[in-house]
Amino acid sequence: MSYLRVATLFECEINAPIRYEGHLIEQGFRADMIIDQCLLVENKAVSNILPLHKTHVFTHLKLTGLRPGILANWNCRLMKNGITRIVNDL
Repeated sequence: MSYLRVATLFECEINAPIRYEGHLIEQGFRADMIIDQCLLVENKAVSNILPLHKTHVFTHLKLTGLRPGILANWNCRLMKNGITRIVNDL
């Protein structure tokens, strides 16, 4: 039996630049994690996820041009209850 080993590239605390009306802002925002340059992960440790948190992730997705994102709330008894998937339809 052979196993395929796949390397996953992930970056933490990325300073992501923003281009707005022809101007480049070098440190536009800081993304918690970007995995394989295609998935944005935002980590929180709050009692309740608010609409503001989802909007925050959606804005980061729009600015990076990424489509899928995960909002992970680490303040849950079961992690499956703390994961919210957010998709930018571009």
